[in-house]
Amino acid sequence: MSGLNVTQAQSSIQKVMYLEYSEWFDYNLTAMDYHKLYSKLWKSELDLDGEINYWGMKDYVNRKIDKYSLEMRKKLLPSLCALSSARYLIMDELINDLN
Repeated sequence: MSGLNVTQAQSSIQKVMYLEYSEWFDYNLTAMDYHKLYSKLWKSELDLDGEINYWGMKDYVNRKIDKYSLEMRKKLLPSLCALSSARYLIMDELINDLN
């Protein structure tokens, strides 16, 4: 046993975020749907509009992901990471092919 209680273990897990590639997205949702979800799950205090502008997604954030180019989908991944309060980000080929 590691000696951690449930609260400590949960706190430790919330310090790690893993995202791999954009193929797991539900293409019927929008980037805004995912931003709202991740913001709520990670209890983010970041301004959604500010993050969307920072990542250059404001022109398509409310468009369904099935209409996104590969580059648009790949921008969504790091923007979701930014919303987390995770101390450690584990990413697999996150920016591969990103221009």
